[in-house]
Amino acid sequence: MAKKLRYYRELKGKSMRELSQDLGVNYSLISRWENGNREPRSKNKEKLERYFNVPFVELMQDYEKDDLFD
Repeated sequence: MAKKLRYYRELKGKSMRELSQDLGVNYSLISRWENGNREPRSKNKEKLERYFNVPFVELMQDYEKDDLFD
């Protein structure tokens, strides 16, 4: 999930701090998700789905779209 979350965040042109503010969560939580140290809880999974407009299962697949064509 870490790579995919970072991929979608950067695709939106957001910093970790901006994403944390947009989602209403602590910056350190975003950092833990992106470093693979923690998984989001249910309510935050829903926030991520709405924010990025993708199903959470898509965020769980830890590859970038370009990896499919290598």
